[in-house]
Amino acid sequence: MKRCTKCKIEKELTQFQTYWHSTQQKNRTRGECTECHYKIRNEKRRLRRANSKLIQEPTPTEIVQPVVPELQPDYKKCRKCEEYLPIEKFYRNTKSKTLFQDCKACTLKSYRESDKNKRQELLEEQGGALAIRTSPNEYYDEYQKKATFKLMKLMGWSFNEENGIWWKDGIKTKEGIFINIKECNRRKPGAVYKNKKELVPKIIELRKNKMSYDDIAIKLGVGHNTVYNWYREYEKSKGSSN
Repeated sequence: MKRCTKCKIEKELTQFQTYWHSTQQKNRTRGECTECHYKIRNEKRRLRRANSKLIQEPTPTEIVQPVVPELQPDYKKCRKCEEYLPIEKFYRNTKSKTLFQDCKACTLKSYRESDKNKRQELLEEQGGALAIRTSPNEYYDEYQKKATFKLMKLMGWSFNEENGIWWKDGIKTKEGIFINIKECNRRKPGAVYKNKKELVPKIIELRKNKMSYDDIAIKLGVGHNTVYNWYREYEKSKGSSN
């Protein structure tokens, strides 16, 4: 026997419905009997049908008067776009606290155009964004090419359109061959080290006479670092022998 929670009558368990409780994972018996359960369900359905048939009365709309910007004290006319905008759309001078004549959008637009024109002039004056050519006949931009051609022509050079070579009379031909260029007498690699045995004693003697490394290098025709390193090797060998 079980008492119904709605009609408060004790009835057999067969007159109560069961259902599966997903959280507790087991079958549970309803608190209300089957008769009361269906009565409650039918009453809810009846109320839903009745509410759906009710006619919704339209809510009255509030009449809003149109705002005339010209007559509003917190509006201002932009000098460029000629539109009346709230004063929040204008920048304010930090010193005089007065509003700009142009709105924020027009002010930023004019600044961008001014920066663009200044950058264009700067590129033309400096000869492009990079001052050094990347490789022969290849330029970073048109300004760099224009400045390079202008400088070369001022120095008397001419450009051969057929092979892309700069040439000048008496210095370089149109085919790219230099005129009257003599080959330098460069010392072969390793020649200094072959004369090391002859030069080290001279370096030691000159250092004893208080001559500097630079003067010794000029006198013997070798590098400053070479003189320094060889003399340091001599001092180390002298110290280890002692």
